[in-house]
Amino acid sequence: MKKTIFSLAAFVAAITACQVEKINENTAPAGEKYVIEASVASTKTIYDPPYSVSWTSGDALSVVPQYADGTYAGYEFKWTDGDSFVCEDVSNPGEIEALNAIYPYDDFIKSIDSDGFENGYIYFGSRSDAAQTQNGTNDASHIAAPLYGYATVSAEGTTVVEMKHATTLFEVIVTNNAGKEISVANIKVTNSEDKNMIGQFYINPQTGALKEGQYVSPTANLNVNNGTIADNAKGSFYFTSAPFELSANSTLTVTITTGEGESTIVKNITEASAFEAGKVNHINVTVEEIETVEYMSVAEARQQTAGTSVNVEGIVGAVNAKSYMLVDATDNSTYLLAYKNSTPTEVKVGDKVQISGTMAEYSEMPQISSPVVNNVVSNAPVAYPEPVVLDGAGVNALAASPECKFIQFSGILNVSGSFYNIAIDGANYTGSISYPEEDLSGFNGMNITVTGYFNGITSGKYFNILITGIEGAPYCNVTPSVLNVTAEAGTTTFNISSNEYWMVESNNPAYTVSPEEGTGNATITVTYPANEGTDPVEVIFTILSESGVEKTVTLTQRVAGQVIEPTELFISEYVEGSANNKYIEIYNPTSNTIDLSDYTLEIYSNGKTTSTSVKLEGSIESKTALVYANSNANLYEVPKERKSGSISFNGEKGDAIALSKNGVNIDVWGIIGSTADYGKDVTMRRNPDVTGPSAEFIESQWTTYSKDDVSDLGKHTMNE
Repeated sequence: MKKTIFSLAAFVAAITACQVEKINENTAPAGEKYVIEASVASTKTIYDPPYSVSWTSGDALSVVPQYADGTYAGYEFKWTDGDSFVCEDVSNPGEIEALNAIYPYDDFIKSIDSDGFENGYIYFGSRSDAAQTQNGTNDASHIAAPLYGYATVSAEGTTVVEMKHATTLFEVIVTNNAGKEISVANIKVTNSEDKNMIGQFYINPQTGALKEGQYVSPTANLNVNNGTIADNAKGSFYFTSAPFELSANSTLTVTITTGEGESTIVKNITEASAFEAGKVNHINVTVEEIETVEYMSVAEARQQTAGTSVNVEGIVGAVNAKSYMLVDATDNSTYLLAYKNSTPTEVKVGDKVQISGTMAEYSEMPQISSPVVNNVVSNAPVAYPEPVVLDGAGVNALAASPECKFIQFSGILNVSGSFYNIAIDGANYTGSISYPEEDLSGFNGMNITVTGYFNGITSGKYFNILITGIEGAPYCNVTPSVLNVTAEAGTTTFNISSNEYWMVESNNPAYTVSPEEGTGNATITVTYPANEGTDPVEVIFTILSESGVEKTVTLTQRVAGQVIEPTELFISEYVEGSANNKYIEIYNPTSNTIDLSDYTLEIYSNGKTTSTSVKLEGSIESKTALVYANSNANLYEVPKERKSGSISFNGEKGDAIALSKNGVNIDVWGIIGSTADYGKDVTMRRNPDVTGPSAEFIESQWTTYSKDDVSDLGKHTMNE
């Protein structure tokens, strides 16, 4: 593989030595190894010490080449040797006109929009639009993100990338004159002109210009862990912000919150000031007295109008992946949702907490937005009241007059990707479990009863509950229920998903299973002898659960030379190529055209056991392969209706793909729930002797080919 060093400039002349033959849409050359040299090997910032932060092994840039035909592609370049960034596979190098780079690398950054901005997300601070987090005092690591770069070539002709800051840096220097040690928990800096300081932005990598995104705020919010400052000592706290300008006689308000209270300092700006990208802005504040914060009850907070800043004390009754429910400390029937929009790791159920935030309204109900935990007072079991049990009519009535209540209702759960919807008899709304932290897929298809806090209606039809408990009837399911094997001796498998004890019995002692019993989910291995007779052998495996649920799996072993007609679709090819070139091929081995409305592709990322669903539509003809692709894939042409941004995987940290029928995975590539790296930078094709799906990934059924090999997409060979 060729090694080419290039810059991030309009550098056509620099790459004439690596021109490649123009390719057609269905093939791709082997990727080339590229190296970007850093302008300063020891640092990723232009600041002088102590504001320098060195590159570390594994750091990565998102590099977006601009091609001659006006298209773009995104690549990950990793810092490897202290002098350069390396990408192993860049396609079509001879057609690249210029390059752009962003640090840190972000999977979202894949292209450039029509205005020249990166089509992705750049977060300031710790990749959160709500707040940055600093560990201890004097932690300068926040100055590292984000950086941008565009092609430069030195006078000597050396090709380099010079990274520059897109943000302005604030150093808040806190002098503690409070007469005692303080522990800083949070610092807010708010400007008086409502100029956006922190949030989510697009960036133009050529100029560093920012395009405002959806989430922006004039308040920069810094959470601090272990921010202890001794009496008569100083501590420095850092955060990054969008560049902004303030006119003369403006103010910056600095609010420092400790575990005991808060101190507010107003900094007057006498002259017009530009808080520029790459500039360090020092704010000196002195804490002389900590004002004791008066915390109101949950009931009192509920009476405040939207936009009011509040300090609230309450008990955490439930937590999900984006929020938590505060319960009044003296009345366990009064509640208020604290919506963080990210996992609230700082609280757990039973914590009595003191928080600050802003009152808001969502779905006609009050809530606290951007909550900051100032203090965890204690922890004890939550005293839940008796839930209000709702039938369909009760659901409709509560939806008509929304109020946060502790409720309970029942229905059939349908798990689809990250959505947990419940069909409730007699209701005009679909129950929805809000952002559960735990995996509830084992309850899929069951009649369940959920208990928790009603927290509003979304999209006019979803009745949301933040659950404290879920119960389901005993269940035991098996997939697949039919096995077909050859006459030769061997093994095959089927899967059990259950929430109770089960046992497996075979009606033919020569055909054994392992394990024979267990609790919960399991893969059952069937071992069978050779069939030397003249007739097929049929064996019944009976699965009996503790509660009496009975399922069967039928294994048919053919005689030598016998062909069994295939009955089901399967995944026939997997392509994990460069940039967004991700493809999944589905094959119909049967003699009939199959309606695809019952099928979905389930994408499991990074070892998760929940998936993102891609619904299949239309039909697939007999002996035909259909290809599904990422929306930005460009190595093989796929119709628009078979492209989806959800078809995204990189073969790392346990990615897996399943073909699901009516909510049950019938065929699986990869190991669901595993965090192992496999399937990276390869094309894998199902072997011709495979005639049907497998609910377990059997690696021996696949042959591996080189990265970006799409020469066989759209067709599949299967032995008849």
